[in-house]
Amino acid sequence: MLGNVSKWLRILGYETLFLKIPSDEALLRLSQENDRILLTSDEELFKKAKSRGIATIFINPNLSLKDKLIKVFKESNLQPQLNNTRCTVCGGELSKVEINELKEFLFASDFWVCKRCGKLYWKGSHWKNIMKMYDELCKELNT
Repeated sequence: MLGNVSKWLRILGYETLFLKIPSDEALLRLSQENDRILLTSDEELFKKAKSRGIATIFINPNLSLKDKLIKVFKESNLQPQLNNTRCTVCGGELSKVEINELKEFLFASDFWVCKRCGKLYWKGSHWKNIMKMYDELCKELNT
């Protein structure tokens, strides 16, 4: 349910796990043992986490993506950032790479590769949408 939130948290600079773990107990244990904030749209799981003192945020599934992200940032006291964007697939760190041999044939000048899974990134047309979301979040969170 929160895959899009996880993806955007990675874009906005945060190491995020998105796991399809079959049991609530496994999720609770993972959150507690790794000192992670548990994001959930499951009210029962949220209540269990709260009762055990696990940091958790309940996200209403009916909210827009932007409102979900605003809720996460407000309740976690974090700020969106673009200087530490992570791989949207695995959450790995990105490293800038030079592609000199093919530069004259390429459509972009800056490239990054995920250190974990090898996915290649560049500032393409999607960058406008990322910047729009980033600007809207920053405006909303600073008011």
